[in-house]
Amino acid sequence: MAEELEAELAAALESRMEARWILERATSEAHARELCQRRIGGEPLQYVLGSWSFRTLELEVNPAALIPRPETEQLVEHALGCVADLDSVRVVDLGCGTGAVGLSIAAELGARASVTCTDLSDAALGLARANAERLGLEVDFCEGSWFDALDPSAEASFDLVISNPPYVARRFASSLDPVLSHEPEMALFAEDVVAGPAGFADVAHLIRHAPRWLRPGGWLALEMSETQVAHAIGAARIGGMVEVRGFLDLAGSPRGILARRP
Repeated sequence: MAEELEAELAAALESRMEARWILERATSEAHARELCQRRIGGEPLQYVLGSWSFRTLELEVNPAALIPRPETEQLVEHALGCVADLDSVRVVDLGCGTGAVGLSIAAELGARASVTCTDLSDAALGLARANAERLGLEVDFCEGSWFDALDPSAEASFDLVISNPPYVARRFASSLDPVLSHEPEMALFAEDVVAGPAGFADVAHLIRHAPRWLRPGGWLALEMSETQVAHAIGAARIGGMVEVRGFLDLAGSPRGILARRP
């Protein structure tokens, strides 16, 4: 019967792998069919399954936050390289969503890391907290918009400011993959700036204000659209940052920047 059900779901989904994933999570045949119908209806597989892997972690996911993606795993990889030689690392993950970035850093650096995660969305913070508790990771959480979530006493104290902010211009919404309509708009879409690439407002804000929160020698690590990387590098240099460079995603496309406060 199990083989017959797998074959049925695989045909409906046009994917044997997705059918197997659903069967692994389903608690009954009826539940498996329900999950299959949600997927056929266009809901992202990750939300249907209820969890997804990110680097070393298995994270609960739901529509309160963006689905963790491989591009963001590269953001973490490059950021960890920047702080690899430090005995202790104070980190803030701005706009944490599921907590994927901050929790991965906490898990991989262990006792060396002191991590704060922020988000404007109370629902996203609740999801990140739940992930932290389930994984046994001690992380601080603050609600608010970008640096406004932090206590002023934390100025000039972070070794790493890291973020995967919204960077898609809203005017491009109709051209996006329909599956993205299930993800939170506030985590996807950003406003334009007067002089700069589309959807650059949040990236520009983080570049402008990060030096105030970084200790001397601290690093800023940001993910963004490939169309924004060159402009972001210029903005960081104009803002006085040094060792500014872009990095590529797994597909070889520009995906973000790293910059150090002198």
